[in-house]
Amino acid sequence: MPELSLQHIDQISRDISREEISFSHLLEDLIDHVCCDVEYEMQRGMDFHEAYKKVKKKMGPGRLKEIQQETLYSVDTNYRNMKNLVKISGVAGTIMFGLAWRRTDDEPWCSVPCLYFPSFSSECALEGDSQ
Repeated sequence: MPELSLQHIDQISRDISREEISFSHLLEDLIDHVCCDVEYEMQRGMDFHEAYKKVKKKMGPGRLKEIQQETLYSVDTNYRNMKNLVKISGVAGTIMFGLAWRRTDDEPWCSVPCLYFPSFSSECALEGDSQ
């Protein structure tokens, strides 16, 4: 099974670095992906230069920049969705806490601990019965 030499990997790294990929994790992943594609073509009987030329042709010009833009858009969209979920959770939690507080407002000495500590719930019930 043919493997890429360090010189071949350096050549691929330099070529991809020239594409001005600014997202560092993506740069490493693209280098790895191109290396794997080249090795696959080499397994099919091509030498490095033929295989690399075929992989570059298959990708087309400017495709790496497009991949970066798509990746950044996806990361941004996921980040926005996560922020919205946290906001919604915070509002829902506040509302639920407020409703629980209101429900136990007739026994203020028991309101918050009863919600979070089950042992307090039984104490509240016992003390409430004794009154």
